[in-house]
Amino acid sequence: MHLSNFSSTGATQPTHPSFASDEPEIIVSAVMYVILGILIIVGNILVIAAFKTNVRLRSINNTFLVGLAVSDLLVGLVSIPLWIYNSTCNHYKTCSKGNGLLLVYVTLDIFSGCASVLQLTAISIERYLAITRPISHRSYSLWTYYAMIAAAWVFAFVIAGLFPVQYRKWQKPYSIILVTTCFAIPALVILTVYAIIFQTARGTARARVQPSETARRPAPNETKIAMTIALITGLFVIAWLPFFVVNMLGEFCMSCLPPYPYSLRLIRFVKWMHYSNSMVNPFVYAYRNQDMRKTFKRLLCCTCHDLNGLRSSLRTARSPNFVVPENVNVNKELRIDPANLRRNVSA
Repeated sequence: MHLSNFSSTGATQPTHPSFASDEPEIIVSAVMYVILGILIIVGNILVIAAFKTNVRLRSINNTFLVGLAVSDLLVGLVSIPLWIYNSTCNHYKTCSKGNGLLLVYVTLDIFSGCASVLQLTAISIERYLAITRPISHRSYSLWTYYAMIAAAWVFAFVIAGLFPVQYRKWQKPYSIILVTTCFAIPALVILTVYAIIFQTARGTARARVQPSETARRPAPNETKIAMTIALITGLFVIAWLPFFVVNMLGEFCMSCLPPYPYSLRLIRFVKWMHYSNSMVNPFVYAYRNQDMRKTFKRLLCCTCHDLNGLRSSLRTARSPNFVVPENVNVNKELRIDPANLRRNVSA
């Protein structure tokens, strides 16, 4: 077994994964990935729909969030379904012949994962400019920020495109390049930038001159800033670090990993962890925005209303047509008995 059969770095001798014969374990694992995929798709579609429907959300920062949502949406729509298939097909004898589908999965997995990480990096840089250099931030052309978003996509495309080119040729150097450019450097940038942002926010709060009747920003607000930044950086590192550590061990020190089948369970876990970052991103980066929250609620309420209307229409369509018998007086004002009318007139 080679770790990269299950990861996004490829394999020297790729074969379809072979999990333990315990079918309930396979089913539970697949269900967990399905739930994760659904949450990723719903959360990131909400971000994109909110940006499209609410004009107030069409800011520079939210444009970066949409780029992140698109890359995370690819994880839910493409990477997770292909991972579920490749990780279960051998047990059910449904694997396709050859390595074509596996190569497609690995290439797309690299593309979506690397794009997501680089979008997070672009967001951190944009926030750094907005907080530490607000005047310059406002003076930059929109095309500057569009170029940052496009650069993340182009670089992810190039890195992913190299995978089938280097296949079985220079696997180890490619793995090092991938880990360095799609995790190590972005993680270092994100951690450094958010540390500077936090220090700048605290320094601004302490140095701000305010009227005498207004107290300085209370300590809980500074704590909130620290918690937010710790959450952003912590979730990113927690989600991605185990995957890349196990990935590199599988590439350079296979004996360092636990024996089969524990190694397969470890790989399934670290894959679920790094995919989960695409689930939490909409909540960490978007849900904390009050306008975004309100738009989410409105979209969900409209969706529920439309579903209820659709169910009512289906029930009405399934109900048999009600035919009024000719001898039944449905509307007394419109169907008056002539004999009663004559009696009332004569009276």
